Amino acid sequence: MAIHKLSLAHGQLKERAFWWTYILSRKKFFIVGILAILITNITEIFTPKLIQFFLDHLQGEKIPAWLLQDSSIKTIYRIGFILAGVMLVQTFFRGLWRITLARETHVSAAMMKSELWKRVAFFPRKSFEKRMTIGSLMSIATSDVGTARFLFGFTLVALTNSVFLGILALASMLWIDAEITVYTLVLFSFIPLLVGKITKKFEEEYDEAQKKLATVNEEASLSIANVKLQKLSSSHLYWYQKLAKSADIYRAIRYQSLKTALRFILIFDSTPLLSYALLFGLGLTKLSTGQLSIGEFIALQSYIFLLQVPFEDLGFLISEFKKGFTSMKRVIEIFNEPLDKRFSVKSTGVNHTTTVYKVSDLEFKQESQVIFTNLNFEVKKGQWLGIKGPIGSGKSTLMELLLGLRDDYKGQIELYGKEITAYSMKELRSQISYVPQKNFLFADTIKNNISLSRDLDGSDIEDYLMKVDIKEDVNQFKNSYDTLLGEWGVNLSGGQKQRLSIARALAQEKGIIILDDCLSAVDTVTEEKILQMLKTNYKETTIIWVAHRDSTLRYCDQVIEL
Repeated sequence: MAIHKLSLAHGQLKERAFWWTYILSRKKFFIVGILAILITNITEIFTPKLIQFFLDHLQGEKIPAWLLQDSSIKTIYRIGFILAGVMLVQTFFRGLWRITLARETHVSAAMMKSELWKRVAFFPRKSFEKRMTIGSLMSIATSDVGTARFLFGFTLVALTNSVFLGILALASMLWIDAEITVYTLVLFSFIPLLVGKITKKFEEEYDEAQKKLATVNEEASLSIANVKLQKLSSSHLYWYQKLAKSADIYRAIRYQSLKTALRFILIFDSTPLLSYALLFGLGLTKLSTGQLSIGEFIALQSYIFLLQVPFEDLGFLISEFKKGFTSMKRVIEIFNEPLDKRFSVKSTGVNHTTTVYKVSDLEFKQESQVIFTNLNFEVKKGQWLGIKGPIGSGKSTLMELLLGLRDDYKGQIELYGKEITAYSMKELRSQISYVPQKNFLFADTIKNNISLSRDLDGSDIEDYLMKVDIKEDVNQFKNSYDTLLGEWGVNLSGGQKQRLSIARALAQEKGIIILDDCLSAVDTVTEEKILQMLKTNYKETTIIWVAHRDSTLRYCDQVIEL
């Protein structure tokens, strides 16, 4: 189900509408699963009845004619065979609802994570700058999705089971003795009243805990990213104390919500005990006066045991639905987040011209401060454009404009003869490779970090490693290019991370490469090797290079100083 299309077509999604839309989109699985639960419940209700008939037959009581045979032993065998058949049917249909309805727990989680990625990949920059932090996104994609997914599977199983089993158990009890059934129902009816008082408090505490978890994730991510700096500056104690404080706050909030949830268990465990006391008090009296048979008494006991399941699940269901929809609300906020307007731009194709970039009268302001103005230049195919200037002069901002990541500028930026905002994000990403100033490497192998979505073999990887003069470094690792890197490449030096990032950009084989000061941690000898390699092997590739060192820009066809 394409949630992003649904959102664009119907405005702001709501969590309950989203839940219902998903169910309708996979209604075949839900219908089969619900029917399987119903049949399973019927077998559960029928089992005590068969035991009742068996005991009543032993006591000489009257049982249904369809069970009677021409001898007592044959009647017992008949009841036994039917009971075995019922158990086999129950096993089959119990398995069926697990592989249909319960399985939707996992299918829905995969769908939500997939849709989250589709949305996040096309968020405008301002979404990340304001509130979509790494920590909050991690919390939503893991904890919130992990909670919300049960609404589509196991929580729905519990709801269906409670409805069917509750109705069937009550009907079976009424069939045996109406008085005991009414008293039992009165006792159980207090459960919803008590649960309602607890539910609101639990929902508020759970929501607060989820928000604090996002903070913990964000701080943990920052701590990992700065691990080398912590070692160099001996600031690890500060980060440890910061994380410990956040974790303690989260633990306290979560502990309080768990204590509130435990009240559900106290209510549900006490009610069945009272109902059993009622059964043994009133039931034994009726048994002694002949108003109940032994079989009926045992069956009533079994039905009260089955009836307590729906009422116990009532609290669980209220709690899980509250938790689920609270978490789903946070997921839906991502689905409803406005996308970059170029997400809806229709692809018109890229017509490669000799002039790659043409920038005319470009002006950019950050709030009220003018960063640069009246900027004009052209870049032809295969040319190198160098950009330099002091810190804060707008070099990285200009890179973002040339990448099409921002549209809050005045003037014109043309790419292959068309305004850059006329291209879809997919078209832009198919044309440009980018190496940012702050290199990011995934917690994966060196090979996968370089190849990304491309299918490259070992010789291809070695070729790119050689081009950026890091092949010897990689070969020193025990597993060569199959070596696992830590998040952000924490087990590599700054120069190694920069060179691997350049190798990744080269491996994408795009016509334009934008490099944002990505040789700053590399010595001048290695820098010269890489520059010579690029000049020799990438004559048809347009390269835009931001650097502070003049030596990095000496091969550029033109240099702009901001």
